[in-house]
Amino acid sequence: MEEILMTNPGWERIKAKHEAAIKALQMELNNLKEVGLSVDMEDFIDLANSNGDRLKQQAEKIVKGNASIFKLPGAKAKFIEENIVPLNSSITDTKNNLTSILALNSSYPLQIEAFAITKGRITFSDEWLADLKESHTLRKTERRVEALRLIEEAKTVINNLNDFVKENPYISIGITSSEDDRRCLCYLNDYGTLIECPEVLEYI
Repeated sequence: MEEILMTNPGWERIKAKHEAAIKALQMELNNLKEVGLSVDMEDFIDLANSNGDRLKQQAEKIVKGNASIFKLPGAKAKFIEENIVPLNSSITDTKNNLTSILALNSSYPLQIEAFAITKGRITFSDEWLADLKESHTLRKTERRVEALRLIEEAKTVINNLNDFVKENPYISIGITSSEDDRRCLCYLNDYGTLIECPEVLEYI
């Protein structure tokens, strides 16, 4: 793998935003566990991104399993109806809360894939963190190294131009932008073209 050229610190801000959601996500996980559901990360992802069918199927299986103690079909059906409703309600509430915690309806939602469940605790996904950092990492290529070299050359020329006139009381700066109305030797227009100011030479 190519040597790292630079890493944009923006990845740390994204990580921090996701980290701030961990406590709230843990509460939602705990609530589901308290009503008797077993939740893994795939369940959480399904709940955030879809209708939560995985958990609803689990809830139905649990209730039907518990209903096996009843022999009469009517009693069994009544037990299932009475117990599946609160479980599905808990699942729906959690989905709504996830939508809010992750800001899924906003322009910049958090990614549920950023998280993992490890021994019943919400943590970061190691894979997501690695991918996030890599996405903000620039690695060396010949073209990028050449670009940096040319930038350094440009900086040297700019500094030399500015140093050349810094003691001149009639010229404010050597090179500037088109938005700067100070007297200068040259400037860059809105298209990045260097515009010379030969009339200023009379002040040298």
